Amino acid sequence: EEEEEEEEEEEGNETTSGVCPSTQETGEFAVPDIRAFDFDAEDTIEVECLCCTILRNLSFIAENEGPLAQNEEIMESLVVWMSSPVPELRQDALDTVSNITHHVSLAGFGASCLPPLVAFLASDDRDECIYAIESLAKLALDHDNEHVLVCVLNDSFYEKLCSFLHVIDHEVQMMALHAVNIYSEFALAKPQ
Repeated sequence: EEEEEEEEEEEGNETTSGVCPSTQETGEFAVPDIRAFDFDAEDTIEVECLCCTILRNLSFIAENEGPLAQNEEIMESLVVWMSSPVPELRQDALDTVSNITHHVSLAGFGASCLPPLVAFLASDDRDECIYAIESLAKLALDHDNEHVLVCVLNDSFYEKLCSFLHVIDHEVQMMALHAVNIYSEFALAKPQ
């Protein structure tokens, strides 16, 4: 009987040893900071891909869009991941940004997403171009972003955007037409 009690006690200790102390004390879930773990380079990329995929999946739920777009650490990570040489990571980050851009304020830290989005317009990847055009159009829908866009985007941006009107791909054409239409509303007000 004593041996059974000792085994049960040991089993109990094993199950609580992997739980965060704050969880044991308060009953609340504590999210570990993944930066505190020691990963090698390959593991780090896998963890980043996993985190980005989770954020991407969360961004498809309307209630999550605002909080994701308003979190500075998340936006900083997405900007870094959009420039990643890992195609899956880059695409998931771009998908996420495309889903949340209508909640992004360019007046603050959200402005950091603008350079990678503009860079995607030069991509040979059709999907990257479509998501970039869509994201840039959504950013322009927010009148608070208009001033930043007018000041930051130059003539080469508008030329590149208009160049998509001549492509054979109908979906790209329509997305570009939508964006050109939105930008034309305030592009005329751009200081010369």
